[in-house]
Amino acid sequence: MIKEYSVKIGEYLACELSLDQRNKNITVFGLEVIIGAIVKSCVFLVIAFSLGVFYEALAVTIVKSSLRWVAGGPHCSSFFNCTIVSSSLIFGFTWIGFLLADIILLKQSMIAVFLFALAVNLLYAPSDPPQKPINNPGKKILLKLVVCAQLAGYMLIVNLNILPSDIACCILMGILLESLTLFPPGAGLIQRLDQLMTRSSERRCAA
Repeated sequence: MIKEYSVKIGEYLACELSLDQRNKNITVFGLEVIIGAIVKSCVFLVIAFSLGVFYEALAVTIVKSSLRWVAGGPHCSSFFNCTIVSSSLIFGFTWIGFLLADIILLKQSMIAVFLFALAVNLLYAPSDPPQKPINNPGKKILLKLVVCAQLAGYMLIVNLNILPSDIACCILMGILLESLTLFPPGAGLIQRLDQLMTRSSERRCAA
């Protein structure tokens, strides 16, 4: 639906502004990203406030998104699938972090999460999509260094003990979530969920 609206608006703008096909495609893609971001933000706000974990979910989302922006990760085949899978994972890990905040030993957990995330990102980051491969070895090394610097920065924030325990724990959950989706078994699980949702949607349409 979002793609359809983006195409319609893009065609209207292309007609009004006399855009060529290339600029029209860029406009449609940009509109799809903007509309999708608005929809995802609305979904996030509704669920976060309903569950009473707004700041915790925001911590997971910011950490995961900032790492994913550099390291990459698996993609779903449709916006709907992406919204469902990403929202489920984010709020699932948020709830885990919220519940474990007063139970786990933060320092020991921080070290374990950091070592796991560091190993995964050194081995598998950046995960470039087939549509836009990273062919420059130098750029790949640079992205690895950037994501490692991000991890070190988040670990420093947690170690300083300046945040409430639930927020600090959710920062670790954000790191763990992104690392698990970058790890081949985690990426494979997301792809299988995407395929399952796509087949389910096709059956409903056929019925």
